[in-house]
Amino acid sequence: MVINEALRAKLSLRIMGNRNVTVAGGDRKDCVIASGVLIYWNDRYTSGLPLVLLNEKETLLGFIPLEDFDLRVCPLEQKVEGAHGNEWVHYVRSGCDIK
Repeated sequence: MVINEALRAKLSLRIMGNRNVTVAGGDRKDCVIASGVLIYWNDRYTSGLPLVLLNEKETLLGFIPLEDFDLRVCPLEQKVEGAHGNEWVHYVRSGCDIK
């Protein structure tokens, strides 16, 4: 998840650290990691630590939140939809004991 500085400030997110990342075009950019956010879509939710790219205008939700939401992108229809219809399917690995 990538946001810009204006959105970080508007949400009053704290700066947690610094990173140097490679963006989709292959360029390296300095960014900061902001404090955690909760993201809601319909009845689904997830959380994450957004990267803040300075001097950027657009934001990017990214693949991991979409996967957490159990959503898929339909590029021809330009929309997102539930990967399993309206049912939100949570995947749990077998063999993992939670104590």
